[in-house]
Amino acid sequence: MNVLFDTGSANLIVPSAKCSSVACFLHAKYSSDYSSTYVANGAPVTLQYRTSNLTGILSTDTLTIGGIARIKNQTFTEYTREPGLAFAYTKYDAVLGLAFQALAIDNV
Repeated sequence: MNVLFDTGSANLIVPSAKCSSVACFLHAKYSSDYSSTYVANGAPVTLQYRTSNLTGILSTDTLTIGGIARIKNQTFTEYTREPGLAFAYTKYDAVLGLAFQALAIDNV
């Protein structure tokens, strides 16, 4: 999965295998079915990212970055709907927000 490291946001958002929006068809997707470390949360979440309102659920899993860093119990937004085309033509699949915690939506 290609990830954008974004200093202007503070949330981790990934497209879900449960997503049927156009943008999701064009990108790699996260599926909890293939993870032995997935912890169901399921809390609904809506967040605005740039020009799009993403809706989805909160999920928790082990995050691996570049095959090197492993972060256990990372909660993130698994988006299931992206109504616009903001993500459709990007070269990245997910966004890892690196900004201050105060900017995180729902403190995630």
